[in-house]
Amino acid sequence: GLLFAVLTLGFVRFFIWSGIYKRYPISLAYPLSAIFFPGVVLMAWAMGEAIGAMQVAGATLVMAGVVLLRLR
Repeated sequence: GLLFAVLTLGFVRFFIWSGIYKRYPISLAYPLSAIFFPGVVLMAWAMGEAIGAMQVAGATLVMAGVVLLRLR
């Protein structure tokens, strides 16, 4: 089940990123692909894995970086 979820997330990520890439320049599209890293943390939490402060902080930093790039 876990392998299927990981593979599915990878395929979904690829198709969403491809759609974003078609509409926006690569300088915006590539950082937006990083929003899937917090998604992985959420998936791990949903599957019962213990999520610590470092994982939450890392996901928050990734999202903050994406927001900062989008605002420039």
